[in-house]
Amino acid sequence: MGIRKIIKNKIYENNIRSKYKNYIVDEKLDIDWNSISCNRIALINAAISKVLNLKGECKYLEIGCDQNETYDSIALNSEDKTGVDPAAGGNIRMTSDKFFETNKKKYDVVFVDGLHEYKQCQKDIINALACLNQGGFILIHDMIPLDWRAEFVPRFQDTWNGDVWKTAYELSKSNNLEFSIIEADNGVGVIKNVSQNYEYKDLSIEIEKFKFKEFLEIYKSLPILKPDNGFKYILS
Repeated sequence: MGIRKIIKNKIYENNIRSKYKNYIVDEKLDIDWNSISCNRIALINAAISKVLNLKGECKYLEIGCDQNETYDSIALNSEDKTGVDPAAGGNIRMTSDKFFETNKKKYDVVFVDGLHEYKQCQKDIINALACLNQGGFILIHDMIPLDWRAEFVPRFQDTWNGDVWKTAYELSKSNNLEFSIIEADNGVGVIKNVSQNYEYKDLSIEIEKFKFKEFLEIYKSLPILKPDNGFKYILS
């Protein structure tokens, strides 16, 4: 990062601290992502492996592809992969909203890594649930922000989870589906065993205005798994 960008970010951060001082806390989670070898790619491919073992085929959908770091690492043929991004990567150039409006296909594994803002992520998850094959998986990236800067919306630094953690809270309260967060790679949520009568619990009235301070409290109640148990959760 160039010196001008560092200075610009620091000025912006100081302005935010002044404007939103009631929302900002200096406490942060003590997790070193670099020390954890497990990542989203390994977890997605584990889910794909589970589906392939059961069905012999797997259709994969990725929302938010950017530079294709994840998309190109998925162990499937190109005809079995769909990547949606309005700017770069994947093989479909449009927003996720536009894609889901016209999509008629069903998928076995969906990876949600689009705009890291609560309401957009919520829409992406709800739409993904609607096009998920029975026995499929939905994985969601960036569910564990480590500090208020990574959680703050709008984004003002390179490392950014946004407030997609709010969907984790909703999923933990939802009915007729299983959900856990694997403590790896900025937090990877995994939805599985979705029954036909699932109910996504929309808690936006309660939590939409929550900030990192509230996340620190809610985090204690979320279903968090260490990576080894995360793989067992996917493969069981």
